[in-house]
Amino acid sequence: MQYHDDAEDFLYSEVLSNYGDLLGVESDADCCEQLAEICKEAIHKHNGCPVKKALDIMCSVGRFSYELSKSLSEVIAIDHSGRLLDAAMKIQQGKSLE
Repeated sequence: MQYHDDAEDFLYSEVLSNYGDLLGVESDADCCEQLAEICKEAIHKHNGCPVKKALDIMCSVGRFSYELSKSLSEVIAIDHSGRLLDAAMKIQQGKSLE
């Protein structure tokens, strides 16, 4: 039995949804960028509690994790789907998903 999140069609829909802007198609990348900016602003409001790390649970193909990594020293991203994690690592390394 294959989980929905491990299906190839789902993988490609997640890649397009999260990274479509890099491929010239409509995507949700702006949402990830905006949410990362909200997190960054919230961190700056709490000067007495420096935040340098984040944990992204159910990271899918990692776009939000990537956006967070621009302002934090470490972001740990986890997901239950090995296929999505493999794709996230390939994207991070600039490799093809084929």
